[in-house]
Amino acid sequence: VLVAFAAVLLYGAWAARSPVITRHEVTIPKPAVPYRELNVVLVSDTHLGLIIGRDRLERLVADVNRLEPDMVLLAGDIIDDDFRPFLARDMAAALRGLHAPLGVYSVLGNHDAGAEDLPKFRAAMAEAGIHLLVDEWVAVDDAFYVVGRNDSSRRPAPLHAVLQGIDRSRPILLLDHQPDRLHEAVAAGVDLQVSGHTHRGQVWPGRLLTARIFEVDWGYLEKGGTQFVVSQGWGTWGPPIRVGSRSEIVQIRIRFEP
Repeated sequence: VLVAFAAVLLYGAWAARSPVITRHEVTIPKPAVPYRELNVVLVSDTHLGLIIGRDRLERLVADVNRLEPDMVLLAGDIIDDDFRPFLARDMAAALRGLHAPLGVYSVLGNHDAGAEDLPKFRAAMAEAGIHLLVDEWVAVDDAFYVVGRNDSSRRPAPLHAVLQGIDRSRPILLLDHQPDRLHEAVAAGVDLQVSGHTHRGQVWPGRLLTARIFEVDWGYLEKGGTQFVVSQGWGTWGPPIRVGSRSEIVQIRIRFEP
């Protein structure tokens, strides 16, 4: 029993520290002139802090850059509740190493900085060259929109209010940390939503629980004209092991068709 338990722990530590590249291809039936295709890399749930430090973050940055992304999307839970290790280890400097000509965009997760630390967290993200979107949107080259929704644990604004002023003839990409409000994205006419949060249960049998809670707890779903991609996350929460899930970086090829 002890040998089996040790083997599971060793495998779980390896699975948590050895990210796989998961690839999706999606088509959005809208023009995004001058872009016909985008190479987007999605990373969620890094949980940077005392357990996951700067060394692993630097390896993540190198892994992402090898995929040569046009744009990087960070789907929340950048830090693991405590903002101090992020500052002490100057992890913003490591994040500055991400190379994406169309930018790096992030949203807040339920484990990111609380209200009292939010101004400092915004400043750190800006220092890292990351656009932190909290119920905000940006137009990228006047071709498409990236929308960042505040986490459902933080009293977000209604999505229809967040999207005010958007030209709906252009593609709308939404970052929402938790995949728990799919019907709102569909009703608002979002073309693609990316999320994380679930960790795909992280440690079996957690997957049985996340599969019951979320309509899609990992992978791809098309619903009412909106496409969803959910990552099982790169980092870990609590024990730094994964059993029945894997550390993951997601590469999404987006094609635009008029």
